[in-house]
Amino acid sequence: SLSLPLVLVANTTAKSNLLPLDVVPPRAVGPTKPPRDFEQELREEMDEMVQVVAQEYIALFPTEAGAASITMEEQKKQLLYVLNTSGKYHEYKERLKPRIQRVVRVKFENKPDSTEEADRFISQLYAYLMSELTKVLNRIFRDAEKLQEPQLTPSILPKDDTELMEELELELEKFRVLAIDAEANSNVEVCTKRHEVR
Repeated sequence: SLSLPLVLVANTTAKSNLLPLDVVPPRAVGPTKPPRDFEQELREEMDEMVQVVAQEYIALFPTEAGAASITMEEQKKQLLYVLNTSGKYHEYKERLKPRIQRVVRVKFENKPDSTEEADRFISQLYAYLMSELTKVLNRIFRDAEKLQEPQLTPSILPKDDTELMEELELELEKFRVLAIDAEANSNVEVCTKRHEVR
């Protein structure tokens, strides 16, 4: 008969002391990302830009003889002209922009209120960027110098006369190369010292 319902009615008395943890089980927290080093990212981007500009320079002046016939100022003008007309300057600038913005947000937190503060901010930012670029360039040149110097590796094994002579010749060659480099840089004192050591 239809006097009784076909489906049982749910109990309407709810438990009042339930917490969300009783209904939903807790999940493990995922790994947190390590904090980003925006200054290091800027240095890496600058390093990449220096390498790309150096490749452009090599492509523009493939031989030393070709570069030597033109003054340094004229080489600079030609390189800047090629970078500007090819659109690479704009591309490099746009790649550096977000890195610089992140560093500014982290390193220079206060916004300048007056024109004097804005000028001071811009000069501090310029000084900071130049010091970072100098660090990058110094590291690149230091690495390049290490690659050009002959490497001397001391041997653990006992040496016979031929090995000693080869090592001595290598040492002399190293000082000869350093003397030639000093002479090319017009550093007569260092050149003389290297020849005397030889």
